[in-house]
Amino acid sequence: MTFLVSLKPAFFNTWGVGPTTAQCQSRRATLVNKLLQLYKNQAVSLCLHNPITRDSIKGYYHDLGKQYEESHKRLESASQMVEFRFVSYLKDELYARSEELAQIATKPTKSDLAWLATHYTPETHSFLEKYHSDRIQTTFEISNYLHNDSLVQTYGARQIVRNAIKYTQDVLLLNDYPVPQILLESGSDDAKIRCVAPQIQHVLFELLKNSTIPALRTNTPIRLNILNDPETTTIKITDSGGGMPPDIAHKIWQFHFTTATEQNKDEVNGFGMGIPLCSLLTKFNNGSLEIENRLGTGIDVLLKLPTK
Repeated sequence: MTFLVSLKPAFFNTWGVGPTTAQCQSRRATLVNKLLQLYKNQAVSLCLHNPITRDSIKGYYHDLGKQYEESHKRLESASQMVEFRFVSYLKDELYARSEELAQIATKPTKSDLAWLATHYTPETHSFLEKYHSDRIQTTFEISNYLHNDSLVQTYGARQIVRNAIKYTQDVLLLNDYPVPQILLESGSDDAKIRCVAPQIQHVLFELLKNSTIPALRTNTPIRLNILNDPETTTIKITDSGGGMPPDIAHKIWQFHFTTATEQNKDEVNGFGMGIPLCSLLTKFNNGSLEIENRLGTGIDVLLKLPTK
């Protein structure tokens, strides 16, 4: 398993057999209308409203826009399929959306990333944020249709955290990384989270992965604590890796920003999509993500999510 595998929507093993024809006529129509609008919005935005002026980067996103035009055409035809063929089409479409993210994460060259780091504007961020928000919405709508139950459920926070810790450890081991000590220090069994569990487990994976190298460098553990009140559950992740220089700290929310070099970029490190995508996934789940940089000491991450 590679890091790019983890970029894929964590829904592939959660769908059921799909609803029957009798059950889903109105449900299918609702989905198709939502997807047609999302695909149209993506095509228009990516092809016509891209504020990035570097031709190579603009070209990557323009090509994606053209792909969305084709997806729009395919969906118009697929909407008339019998149900089992429509379900098969949706599974292929979901996989295509995941490959799209892997593609856009890896296509920019070293010089592209260096240019973007110095030419990143609020307009650039809004453009990329809209693209990824619509992509997340698309994968959710498709996955929710394929799943027997709603993907939004109430879960025990401790179990979500334990699953994320185990997944992080597995990914690190499979990519020949040493595994830091990860401690779940406190958290009530009563703490709940209302969320799309695979999305939040992915957010936690990204955050734990980011703390891995500082923790290994300083031979210190990554500590997690779960704090809860009636409305909000907060998952606090703390490392003692020294924190980030100020010139780096304010850029971590930028898409495509990475401190990795070509020499140390690998399957676990260096694609520059983790933190901004974590922010969007958290917002999608009606939560918030805060990062407190303690220069010379470490970093506190506060992932706040609703309980209901």
